[in-house]
Amino acid sequence: MLASVSRGSGHFGLSRSRQARRTRFSVVVRHDPASAVVAAEQLLAGGGSTVFQSSGWVEAFTRTIATARGCTFFQVEVRESVTGRLAMLLPLLLRERNGLRLIEFPDFGLADYVAPVIAEGFNPGRRAMNRIWAQVRDVLPRADLIRFVKQPAFLAGRANPLIKLGGTERGDQTAWGVDLAPAGSVWRDAFLCDKRRADVDARWRKLNKRGVVTFKTASTDEEADIFFAAMVEQRAARFRTLNFANALDKPEIRAFYRSLLRPDDPASPAVIQALLIDGQVIATGYGLVGNGAFHMIFPTFQADTWRNYSPGLHLFRKSMEWSAQQGLGYYDFTVGAEGFKRDFGAQPQPLFERYEALSYTGLLPVSYVALRRFIKTRPQLASFLCAMKSKLTFGGR
Repeated sequence: MLASVSRGSGHFGLSRSRQARRTRFSVVVRHDPASAVVAAEQLLAGGGSTVFQSSGWVEAFTRTIATARGCTFFQVEVRESVTGRLAMLLPLLLRERNGLRLIEFPDFGLADYVAPVIAEGFNPGRRAMNRIWAQVRDVLPRADLIRFVKQPAFLAGRANPLIKLGGTERGDQTAWGVDLAPAGSVWRDAFLCDKRRADVDARWRKLNKRGVVTFKTASTDEEADIFFAAMVEQRAARFRTLNFANALDKPEIRAFYRSLLRPDDPASPAVIQALLIDGQVIATGYGLVGNGAFHMIFPTFQADTWRNYSPGLHLFRKSMEWSAQQGLGYYDFTVGAEGFKRDFGAQPQPLFERYEALSYTGLLPVSYVALRRFIKTRPQLASFLCAMKSKLTFGGR
């Protein structure tokens, strides 16, 4: 029997999951990725999720990154007991990290959002969802900790049922996005500041004086190869300059993202776009399309020669226009509070997290997260602890 951390009376403690009352749902687990993808495609047809839980993302992630890192994939399915109708899916991984057995969504920091896949009309109340979750815990593999981070509050306009679980809190990260105007007025309507838009327009005119500027979305594998290689090179150069870790330096991660790019396959969620001058790629953008939205994942540009022309902003402009032309209603700049997102009128979207211990070993990280939250919400205490740390640091000047 699994133990879980429950939150009540202001403290954390172990509670038994089988104490929950029965619901009208049954819960099963699939371990075969192929059959799990079939079930996900059935539910995604009319349900809600994010593109990072789409069958294409999960299949490619499992085949490349999860396999390379020794993770075990499984999918929890919640069905109506009488009809057998799917109500909710949870594509999950079991992995080991620092001696802890973790249950997470397919992420490793690559998914901007984690969420279940839910059927249309599945909207349990808080108490009902906690009872369903007790059933889910009963079928989970032996583990120490559940870690769900970067959870959006809504999935294609539907409430995310995982947010209703006890112990869910606002996370540290925030997503940014903007509702798209019609294609012909995206640029005019997106920018909040007329002066800023005029400045970027001036840079656009100057760029066009340097050569023939074109914007392309890869429509063949050959174009996808060229744009992808340019993106990898541009990102590597920029991250070296900033001394940042670059996920695309890892072969399995590059293979994962390249495998999602299938220009001839309508089911592929990935697209790659490029801004070119006289045929030379000066900016690229790798994005995912799903649930009526474009999600920009990797925007890059060639900084050495073209920085003063703002090629990255021009790429965003053209990408937003392209998205509106495709009938998409939302442009997602995803996680991160870079200033240019506000320039485009992007609005912040809160993300939520939940840590749950499934063993006594898992209590330590859960307690640490709870303590961090407690201190963060009390600025005076945080300042006091910083001052004490400074006084207790030996070695001096």
